[in-house]
Amino acid sequence: MKIAGGTALTRAVLYVPGRAGPGPWRREGSGRVTIDRSPQERSPDERAPDKEEIWLDELVSHRDLPAVVVEGEAGTGKTVLLQHVAALMASRALGQRTDEEEHLDWDALADGAPRCRVPVLLEARTLAAKVAEAGSARALPELIAAALFPSGSGPTPLAKIEEGFEEGRYLLLIDGRDEAPAEQLALLDEALVQVTTLHPRLRVLVATRPAAHTATRLGHPFQVVPLAALNDADRAAMAQR
Repeated sequence: MKIAGGTALTRAVLYVPGRAGPGPWRREGSGRVTIDRSPQERSPDERAPDKEEIWLDELVSHRDLPAVVVEGEAGTGKTVLLQHVAALMASRALGQRTDEEEHLDWDALADGAPRCRVPVLLEARTLAAKVAEAGSARALPELIAAALFPSGSGPTPLAKIEEGFEEGRYLLLIDGRDEAPAEQLALLDEALVQVTTLHPRLRVLVATRPAAHTATRLGHPFQVVPLAALNDADRAAMAQR
């Protein structure tokens, strides 16, 4: 993509890294992010804001967070985050270089997977409609198989998809959960919880607006990660783009 003057706009130019809001995560002095330590247990120095900056892509690839829901208002970068993760993983699998700023934990993403994980980016609205049409949360693996192997490409290897779920072969990226019709959302949520519970090596990342907009929230094993409010530097970076 180019703008006036012939300047090329690439993902590396356009992408502004997002930060995580409050939650059960902290950064150790070593720089490592850990989960589940209560803020009440921290010293005043550890609670200082500059010690608490956690990048979203650190958490969505964290070893202890295989199922994540990123919550944020419209226009705060949720879709861009999913595209960012998918593009980085695909580039890495293909041996292609990327200049995008990233903080993914590649060792954690590889954990439990026989080969590079395959990112599968899906729209929640479409997925919810198909789950509702099938009438069963158990239809999700078949729907993923159909998305990966479209009609006309030969028989859908459902057994291979389910084997891949079990081995941790895939990272499912589900965008726009809040855009799914309310009457279909419960079944979609049931399908996502069911597949992550049955296949603990499978990684799932869901993007949605906060529960106030949907009146529901994905349950265990999903961990909600709120988007932090933009700071002045973020706003300036986005304005420049």
